[in-house]
Amino acid sequence: GIILGVVFALLIETFDTSIGAIEEVEEFLGVHVMGVIPFVSVEEIKTLISDDPSTMMEEEKVRRYARLAAHFVPSSTLSESYKALRTSLNFFCAENNLKSVLFTSSSPGEGKTSIVVNLAITMAQIGQKVLLIDGDLRRPVISKLFGIEQVPGFTDVILGNYEWHQTVRSITDLMTGKMTIEDIMKTPGLDNLHIITS
Repeated sequence: GIILGVVFALLIETFDTSIGAIEEVEEFLGVHVMGVIPFVSVEEIKTLISDDPSTMMEEEKVRRYARLAAHFVPSSTLSESYKALRTSLNFFCAENNLKSVLFTSSSPGEGKTSIVVNLAITMAQIGQKVLLIDGDLRRPVISKLFGIEQVPGFTDVILGNYEWHQTVRSITDLMTGKMTIEDIMKTPGLDNLHIITS
């Protein structure tokens, strides 16, 4: 029975091709993992936002707060993971003299927008000038997250209807949008964030 158990364990280990640890990802792909962003449920965000988790909040507002965790819940584990990613990315960009970064993935719903938005916010919080461009032409959501008008945007620049600098949104657009002054003042740095919607 022991020998059979050992044989089965070796067979399972041999045929298991899944990647489980960060070290395995780095070894398999031959690249350095810059950061790990944990999954945080909407209920956990709701608990972090309000002292009384039973307080009723609009579902859309909770989802927006969850997607903009670096701004609305700056002391959370999720926000700290974005700050760690920002630090790794800053070192990598400094070493390789990079000025722009593109985020993409193989399928929808993998967190591109959440990562890009929160990374832009954390970079703006430390005083870096950030231009966030929403290049998702199928399902653009950055304008909804920040509560700003979508038009004119990136598509209008591509079509030649506007110069790129005419489509840039700043903190004044956030103030006149759906975000309240209290929302904008939660953490400093949004004045360093500029957005071109899709």
